[in-house]
Amino acid sequence: MDSLRSNRLLTPDELQDILPAPPAASSTLLDWSEFRAERQNAPIEAEFTQPPLTHHLLIYYLYPSATLERCIDNRTERSSPPPGSFCVIPVGCTAKWRWQGEFDLLNILLPVELFSKISAESGSNTIAPPIIFESSEPLIQSTLSLINNELVSPSFANKIYAESLANLLVVNLIRTFFTANSVSRSKCSNHKISSALDYIHEHLAEDISLSKLAALVHLSPFYFSRVFKKGTGFRISVSLL
Repeated sequence: MDSLRSNRLLTPDELQDILPAPPAASSTLLDWSEFRAERQNAPIEAEFTQPPLTHHLLIYYLYPSATLERCIDNRTERSSPPPGSFCVIPVGCTAKWRWQGEFDLLNILLPVELFSKISAESGSNTIAPPIIFESSEPLIQSTLSLINNELVSPSFANKIYAESLANLLVVNLIRTFFTANSVSRSKCSNHKISSALDYIHEHLAEDISLSKLAALVHLSPFYFSRVFKKGTGFRISVSLL
């Protein structure tokens, strides 16, 4: 089945196969294992539909001069992102892109396990980063810049240094967007929980499986269970009774 039409999440390798252009540089050649980083030189004009991914995606705009239209989980914004700004797309979210003009970017793909591990160790217990269309938070900008430099011009102890930066990036995301006064659930997760609850209420007379609900919102059954429990306070099995 065409991966764009299936309910499963795409891996970083599968995403690379459908991007408009191949990467100009990739961390796969440097044996980075904690996360993945890739430099992209976007075509002058293109449209692209990004299926839900298995990883959290951060996009660091390096030298943009493009007018960019982004639709993430049915919310659309149009802008010309300034150099150094970044975008965040949590795992399981669909995105559509349309742009005119040239720009270079750095894609960072963070595994769910890495984000969850650092979140738990920090006491945040945050499931996923929020959807962020455009931000210029200095701490995150500086970390992304260091990752980009290390990707393009590897130095001594490259792998150890890069993976330390990945941990720092996640810590800065949590500290910046999940303070005591911030909302602890992403808009993406809330939308998926609402969709699942609507489906349950509309099909009360039917047998509804966890795997079916997870597929409807483009998440794995395991990850959807965690999102649902975090967002509602109830186990998904209780809601199906």
